[in-house]
Amino acid sequence: MMKNQSQWSFPENTLRNPSPFLSEYIRENSNHELEWLWAVDYVTEPEEKLYCMQRVLYINPANQEIERLFYSLTRSLKEKTQSVAAARPVGLPLLFKRLFRNA
Repeated sequence: MMKNQSQWSFPENTLRNPSPFLSEYIRENSNHELEWLWAVDYVTEPEEKLYCMQRVLYINPANQEIERLFYSLTRSLKEKTQSVAAARPVGLPLLFKRLFRNA
């Protein structure tokens, strides 16, 4: 479900360690859509891409291309997180106890 134009709010900087490039962009507080579109392609971390996309959508909520990319990346990150959590072995602490009990 996509947001309508009035629902995009200014994104808070919730990035833990933004790259120096993105830190400078955030500091400059640019309000130019083209700059943030360029930044989407420049940054490599998915969280930074999402932040840049949110800035684009705050500036221009009618940008349907970025909105689709935003939801696609969000969905793929959510699926990746769920698959990693499902693949985590449940009995690992017990295995370590058994291995180091005799050491």
